[in-house]
This record gives sequence, C-alpha cells and structure tokens, in this order.
Amino acid sequence: MVIVGLLIIAVVVFVVLAFVFRSHDRDSAATLVQGIGAIVVPAASAALFLTNRRPRTELTEPALRSFADDLAERVKAQWSAAASERRLIHPSPVPVRWRWSSLPVSGPAADALGIGTGSSRFGPLLGLDPITMADLESGGVRDLFRLYGALDSGRMVIVGAGGAGKSGAVIRLLLDALAHREALEPGARARVPVPVLLTLSGWDPLKLRLHDWLAIRLATDYMFRKSEEHAGGVVSRLIGAGRVAVFLDGLDEIPEAVRPVALRALDEQANFRLVLLSRVGELLTAVAAAGPLSGSAGLELLPVSAEDAAEYLTRCQVQPPPDAWRGLVQHIRMNPSGAVAQALDTPLMLTLMRDTYRADQRFDPERFRPTGNRQSLSHSEAGRMQYGHGST
Repeated sequence: MVIVGLLIIAVVVFVVLAFVFRSHDRDSAATLVQGIGAIVVPAASAALFLTNRRPRTELTEPALRSFADDLAERVKAQWSAAASERRLIHPSPVPVRWRWSSLPVSGPAADALGIGTGSSRFGPLLGLDPITMADLESGGVRDLFRLYGALDSGRMVIVGAGGAGKSGAVIRLLLDALAHREALEPGARARVPVPVLLTLSGWDPLKLRLHDWLAIRLATDYMFRKSEEHAGGVVSRLIGAGRVAVFLDGLDEIPEAVRPVALRALDEQANFRLVLLSRVGELLTAVAAAGPLSGSAGLELLPVSAEDAAEYLTRCQVQPPPDAWRGLVQHIRMNPSGAVAQALDTPLMLTLMRDTYRADQRFDPERFRPTGNRQSLSHSEAGRMQYGHGST
C-alpha cells in the first residue's frame, strides 16, 4: 500500500509540473500548484514515515511461544556450559543438603504453602503434585525442583555461607526446571515458565523498576538483538505474563544500603515465580530493615558431612585412587569431627581440593590447621587454589 501511494504521488507531481510548463495563465498555475502541494507534501511525509517504520505484525500467541522456546534454548546452552565447566554434572557433584531455616529470613511455612490464604497464587507446574509441610523440612538439591514447581507462593529463598554451594545448587535447579519444561508437549510447555538466572549486580531499584530492569537484562544477557522483530516488546510481554521464572543470585553483592530497597521491590513487584540467593548475614540485615520476601520458603544450605565428603573425593579420582588420596579419604572417615573434615565441609573447598591436591604428594593432616574458629587449608596450599571450578 505504501508503494502504491508513492507512485500515485509521483504521477500527480509529474502532471502538475507538465501543466505549469505548458500553461499561459501563470497565476492559475501557481494557485493549482499551491493547492496540490498542500495535499502532496503531507501525504509524501506520511508515506515516507510508514516506509521507514516497517509496521510489525501483531504479537500472536504462536509468536510468544516461539520466543519463549527460543529463550529457553539460550538459557539452557549458557548454563549447561557453565555446569560442565564447574563439573556440576560429571563426576557426580558434591552432595548439597538443605533444611528449613530456623533463622529469620522468611515468613511462616504455611504462607509458602498457601494454607489459610483462601486463594491459590501459583498452582503446581504440570506433572507435579502439591507439597506438604514435611516436604519443606529438609532435602537435597534434586528436591529443590519440586519445591520450586509446587510452592503456592512461587517464592523461595536459599541462604548459605560463602562456598556453601548456592550457585551450584541454583544452576542444577535451573537445568532441572528446563528439562521438565522441554519434556512437555508444545501446548503444555507454553503454560510452564522459562527459568532464567541473573545476578542482582548493577540493579538500582531506586532508579529502575524490576520489570524494566529484567527486560533489559534478558535482552542483553541472552543476546536478543535489536534487529530481531519484536525482541524488546516480547521480552517485556513474557515477563508481564508470568511466562518467565526468575532466579536471582547475589543479593549480598549489591551495596548494603540498597539491599533492603531491593528486597522490598522484589516483594512488591515480582508477579512471577522467584528464587533468591544470598549469604546468611547480608540477608538477615536486609530482612531486619525491609521485612521478609512475603510467602517465601526460607531454605538454608548445610555443611557437607564427613561421609559425603569422603564419598565425593573417592568418586572424583581415578580408580583405584592413588595411595595419598586413599589416605586422605580414610582420615576423613575415621575423624569425622576433625580438622580435615571441617576444612572440607563446603562444596567450594572440596572442589578446590579435587583440583589442587596432587596424587603423588604425601597426605599430611597437619597441613589443615585452625584459622579463627574453623579449620582450613594452610595459606600456602590455599594460595595455589584457583576459584571457578567449584561451587559457591
């Protein structure tokens, strides 16, 4: 239609010019030119505007589904690679366990389950059954998906000390959620949100609302190019419609003064399933100032037991393990409360040990000595360890 309009305008201009050059009545010709110009110029401007605008087709339901599936593929590619690099899948990862936190980081468990609320906020994801109080008491990383997918509040807070395995746990949860969604037939898949994992670093809730910040981050982090039709608008639509579930790491990494504001903004503005990760102390301070994330299930990651540590260190070595490695494992099993077992009670320290302890060196328990009220590796050994291979 735009092209046809431009052709008509061109013909009219040609006829007018021909009339002017052949006319003997210059005044009448000038009047005619002015009259036609008053019509042609605006019409030409409108035509050029429509041409440059490139009108987009409506964001249909199939288009939204296609974008959601595309986003899921990009998220899966990114975090599958991260899980492989961190060795969160093979060899079998460090067993990370959790319990309902006794610390004041969330509200009552009944709120998370929707008991007494009178209405359901988020029904269980397709294929999942509702959960009970008993399900919230304790469990392992593989149990987190069922909680995430069936909590009536749709909100989960995971806390732990540095190196306790928060990032590793949430990556595995993310991949479980993606696998569940991918296994559904297309019609059912469209009703299951795409989980995305972002860090809170860089968000200033005083300047940018949560929805807008998420739209910018998703378009940037998952490479939705500006040239892609609907890219900006569709990400915003997916968020607003609850077709995206958001996993946010690093509340403890934003400025202390901003944490309570961010927590309050999350509570008031998040209309989607939400998983929030933080170190214990930082979250306690933010909750004391702003109140808890309402309806959230507060889960606390536990230290790795001596037996779990010994089993992991056995699995991650060549079989049969070298003598020095067998000596290390045996020492942990025989001294579950000793300095070595306490030094290796987090996924971070276990993976660092896995990557730095040489098979040909002699095992010496004295290398594990107390620092403050905990046991740790000696400074010389810790200095050789490279962060990035393990869980945080």
